[in-house]
Amino acid sequence: GRNAPLITRKMWRNIIGHSIYQLSVSFVILYAGPKLYDIKEGVGVHYTIIFNSFVFMQIFNEINSRMLLDEKNPFKGLISNKIFMVVIAVTCIFQTIIIQFGGKPISTEPL
Repeated sequence: GRNAPLITRKMWRNIIGHSIYQLSVSFVILYAGPKLYDIKEGVGVHYTIIFNSFVFMQIFNEINSRMLLDEKNPFKGLISNKIFMVVIAVTCIFQTIIIQFGGKPISTEPL
């Protein structure tokens, strides 16, 4: 109805859960990334990995956010939504272009 909350408890659970996941992964890459990936700390490659991970975690979140209730399979019906698939594909393509060719203007280094 009119007085129902815009964001339900299940949505809050998913928002908070994904936030914890994303912060955890980001901090692991930030602080343990140089050892995990055998790179120098604080160099362009390190920050490019953090940026790239962030973008792909957002794509993962977009896929999971399609399910508002407690559906178990976020991939169900994924390919039947053509517009969504185009958005995901374009995001992945542009992310790859930005990482590989962004260089100094975007502060990325090719991975």
